[in-house]
Amino acid sequence: MTRQHMLSRVANNEISPREAYKAMYPKQKSRRPRRAHFVKMAIRTNESRGVDILLSILFFLPVPMFIVRFAIRRMKKNMTITDGVDVSPEDLARLVGYRGIKVIVKTHDGVKVNIRTV
Repeated sequence: MTRQHMLSRVANNEISPREAYKAMYPKQKSRRPRRAHFVKMAIRTNESRGVDILLSILFFLPVPMFIVRFAIRRMKKNMTITDGVDVSPEDLARLVGYRGIKVIVKTHDGVKVNIRTV
């Protein structure tokens, strides 16, 4: 039904304003994000080709999420991310727990780390 039709029905007291609102704006389903089970990492350095090959072999298979959470929780201090925002280890563990998260870390000495959750 069109909005004008709904408003005319409200004006004629056929339906209540609440019913008209619910008919015009149906409640949308909220999507729950899916949990991640693995983390895929790629590390590139500018030291030598042999180091890059070794790191790509080590991180060829995805790392299970429980290992990543364990490593994050062992951190003692907060991490500082863009614009001086501090993130606690508990918040970081909660953030990386969902699928589709992609983090790209670039350091001053040329090391590039790509992390994504699967």
